[in-house]
Amino acid sequence: LHQGYGACLLARAEYRGLVENALRYFDSQRYHLGQYVVMPNHVHVVVTPLPAYELSGILHSWKSFTANQINKLSGSTGAFWQKESFDQILRSPAHLERVNQYISEHPRSSGFQPL
Repeated sequence: LHQGYGACLLARAEYRGLVENALRYFDSQRYHLGQYVVMPNHVHVVVTPLPAYELSGILHSWKSFTANQINKLSGSTGAFWQKESFDQILRSPAHLERVNQYISEHPRSSGFQPL
Protein backbone atom coordinates (compact mmCIF):
# COMPACT_ATOMS: atom_id res chain seq x y z
CA LEU A 1 0.00 0.00 0.00
CA HIS A 2 2.73 2.45 0.87
CA GLN A 3 4.36 2.01 -2.53
CA GLY A 4 1.32 3.48 -4.26
CA TYR A 5 0.00 0.42 -6.08
CA GLY A 6 -3.44 0.50 -7.64
CA ALA A 7 -5.48 3.31 -9.13
CA CYS A 8 -4.79 5.64 -6.16
CA LEU A 9 -8.11 7.43 -6.63
CA LEU A 10 -7.91 8.84 -3.11
CA ALA A 11 -5.11 11.14 -4.26
CA ARG A 12 -7.83 13.17 -5.95
CA ALA A 13 -9.31 15.85 -3.70
CA GLU A 14 -12.97 15.04 -4.43
CA TYR A 15 -12.59 11.37 -3.48
CA ARG A 16 -10.35 12.09 -0.49
CA GLY A 17 -12.89 14.66 0.72
CA LEU A 18 -15.72 12.18 0.34
CA VAL A 19 -13.85 9.70 2.57
CA GLU A 20 -12.99 12.39 5.13
CA ASN A 21 -16.63 13.49 5.31
CA ALA A 22 -17.75 9.88 5.79
CA LEU A 23 -15.26 9.43 8.65
CA ARG A 24 -16.53 12.57 10.39
CA TYR A 25 -20.25 11.99 9.72
CA PHE A 26 -21.11 9.92 12.84
CA ASP A 27 -18.30 11.25 15.05
CA SER A 28 -19.59 11.51 18.64
CA GLN A 29 -22.78 9.62 17.68
CA ARG A 30 -21.44 6.13 16.91
CA TYR A 31 -17.74 6.57 17.68
CA HIS A 32 -15.08 9.02 18.71
CA LEU A 33 -12.89 9.86 15.74
CA GLY A 34 -9.25 10.43 16.45
CA GLN A 35 -6.34 11.17 14.17
CA TYR A 36 -6.70 10.05 10.56
CA VAL A 37 -5.12 10.43 7.15
CA VAL A 38 -6.46 9.51 3.73
CA MET A 39 -3.61 8.31 1.53
CA PRO A 40 -3.86 7.69 -2.25
CA ASN A 41 -4.82 4.02 -1.84
CA HIS A 42 -5.58 3.49 1.86
CA VAL A 43 -6.67 5.17 5.08
CA HIS A 44 -5.22 5.26 8.58
CA VAL A 45 -7.71 6.13 11.31
CA VAL A 46 -7.94 6.02 15.10
CA VAL A 47 -11.52 5.38 16.15
CA THR A 48 -13.17 4.40 19.42
CA PRO A 49 -16.62 2.82 19.00
CA LEU A 50 -19.27 4.01 21.43
CA PRO A 51 -21.29 1.45 23.39
CA ALA A 52 -23.81 -0.43 21.21
CA TYR A 53 -21.59 -0.03 18.11
CA GLU A 54 -19.05 -2.52 16.82
CA LEU A 55 -15.91 -1.64 14.91
CA SER A 56 -16.90 -4.08 12.15
CA GLY A 57 -20.19 -2.25 11.59
CA ILE A 58 -18.49 1.14 11.56
CA LEU A 59 -15.93 -0.04 9.01
CA HIS A 60 -18.64 -1.64 6.87
CA SER A 61 -20.60 1.61 6.86
CA TRP A 62 -17.56 3.68 5.84
CA LYS A 63 -16.45 1.23 3.16
CA SER A 64 -19.90 0.62 1.69
CA PHE A 65 -20.89 4.27 1.47
CA THR A 66 -17.57 5.53 0.14
CA ALA A 67 -17.15 2.67 -2.36
CA ASN A 68 -20.62 3.27 -3.81
CA GLN A 69 -20.08 7.02 -4.05
CA ILE A 70 -16.59 6.81 -5.54
CA ASN A 71 -17.64 4.14 -8.04
CA LYS A 72 -20.57 6.31 -9.09
CA LEU A 73 -18.41 9.42 -9.51
CA SER A 74 -15.55 7.62 -11.25
CA GLY A 75 -17.75 5.46 -13.49
CA SER A 76 -16.23 2.32 -11.98
CA THR A 77 -17.87 -0.84 -10.72
CA GLY A 78 -16.88 -3.60 -8.34
CA ALA A 79 -14.88 -3.67 -5.16
CA PHE A 80 -13.11 -0.50 -4.11
CA TRP A 81 -11.74 -1.46 -0.69
CA GLN A 82 -10.04 -4.67 0.36
CA LYS A 83 -12.34 -6.96 2.35
CA GLU A 84 -10.01 -7.14 5.31
CA SER A 85 -8.60 -4.27 7.31
CA PHE A 86 -5.59 -4.13 9.60
CA ASP A 87 -6.89 -3.37 13.08
CA GLN A 88 -4.90 -2.73 16.23
CA ILE A 89 -6.07 -2.32 19.79
CA LEU A 90 -4.24 0.61 21.32
CA ARG A 91 -3.54 -0.43 24.88
CA SER A 92 -1.65 2.51 26.33
CA PRO A 93 -1.30 6.26 25.99
CA ALA A 94 2.24 5.71 24.68
CA HIS A 95 0.97 3.39 21.93
CA LEU A 96 -1.70 5.93 20.98
CA GLU A 97 0.95 8.65 20.84
CA ARG A 98 3.14 6.54 18.51
CA VAL A 99 0.18 5.80 16.21
CA ASN A 100 -0.89 9.46 16.13
CA GLN A 101 2.68 10.50 15.28
CA TYR A 102 2.84 7.89 12.51
CA ILE A 103 -0.46 9.10 11.06
CA SER A 104 0.56 12.76 11.14
CA GLU A 105 3.96 12.08 9.53
CA HIS A 106 2.85 9.40 7.07
CA PRO A 107 1.92 11.56 4.05
CA ARG A 108 5.20 13.47 4.14
CA SER A 109 7.34 10.41 4.79
CA SER A 110 5.61 8.57 1.93
CA GLY A 111 6.11 11.43 -0.50
CA PHE A 112 2.34 11.91 -0.94
CA GLN A 113 1.50 14.96 -3.00
CA PRO A 114 -2.28 15.52 -3.08
CA LEU A 115 -3.77 16.23 -6.50
